[in-house]
Amino acid sequence: MRRGLNMSCAPFVGCLVLSCLTGCSAGDTAIVKHQSEVEISPGKWLILERETEVYRPEWEARNRPKKNPHRLTFLDAIRQFADSAPDPKAADTILNLEGAFTLEWKGRKVAWKGKEFLITLREHAGTLYMAGFNRQDIDKCRLVFSKLRDKGDCFEMISPADFPRQIATQNFSLSLLTGKRQIRVGDDLIDSWQVLRTLDIQNPSFGSIYNLTAAMWYQIETGTEYWRISDSDLTQQFLQDYVAKYKPIALPTIIKEPPAQATTNTVSNVMINK
Repeated sequence: MRRGLNMSCAPFVGCLVLSCLTGCSAGDTAIVKHQSEVEISPGKWLILERETEVYRPEWEARNRPKKNPHRLTFLDAIRQFADSAPDPKAADTILNLEGAFTLEWKGRKVAWKGKEFLITLREHAGTLYMAGFNRQDIDKCRLVFSKLRDKGDCFEMISPADFPRQIATQNFSLSLLTGKRQIRVGDDLIDSWQVLRTLDIQNPSFGSIYNLTAAMWYQIETGTEYWRISDSDLTQQFLQDYVAKYKPIALPTIIKEPPAQATTNTVSNVMINK
């Protein structure tokens, strides 16, 4: 059972370039259009044209000026609108919102649509692989794995075991479960994005269910669904064994920042250049 799951309702943190709200003013949902640039391999970027369905009342509440400085989490939003909305299906509406994107790949237009938050989109052996976070059942959140079809026009689901171990790293929705980049572990304030950039398995925040990279590794290796994984499964020994065996390929940038903020990957056994 997931304990204390604290999902941010801003899944495109750091990736949002532009957005506009469209849709019928009388409807409960609307479409946010935005463009994202994703690092699919070290130094190689791909542009996605995205459309994200949002629950209009929750979206407008999050984006209007607030007196309360505390950030509204995904679960808080569900509970708030489920309790206050006259329509008892408000929570179900939020949990079943869809996302979509299109991209150009090897001269073809590729389209995807689904109910997952995109967390990984990477290149391997000349094709694209994708992982998403499905929260339709908030108590049984799942990781969903896909591969670009041989025809090259859409993605098809694959088993976790068929997802390439070297590229199972999060490069999208980096703050999905924590709602923020800086997280506190004990007395330390940790830059969670930099932990992902360097695949720093020694960092105490890495072996956590909130780190979807570590969770992906565990599901790929053991077949255990995300909602059944706990921090006690993500031991230092497991992480060390995974890195030693598969040498995962780190992405040094993921999100573009000013050069002064950029750092390089210095973690041993992690592949950087290819």
